[in-house]
Amino acid sequence: MTDGTNSPELTFETNSYRTSDFSLAAYLYCKGFQVTDLENSPKSLQKKVFVFDRTSNKTSDSVEQVVKNYFAKVADVAALDYKGATYQLKSMLSNASSN
Repeated sequence: MTDGTNSPELTFETNSYRTSDFSLAAYLYCKGFQVTDLENSPKSLQKKVFVFDRTSNKTSDSVEQVVKNYFAKVADVAALDYKGATYQLKSMLSNASSN
């Protein structure tokens, strides 16, 4: 099932949320959702898919609401937190590609 954002790689499952959108992944990471895995994208060998635990956020907002806020451009995270999240995710990507 997709989340209605016209992006077929954004899918919801019981306890996981997957996206290959790096910017969205950084936003979810800022909002407290924990990355549980990095998977290879079925569309490209060069691309990774971030797998998040849907229940691990810092607030009571659901992953669906957080994603809707992101695409509605009403995202609310501090710029330095977002920058730090991009560094963390890039590090995860680097470690995954070296293994």
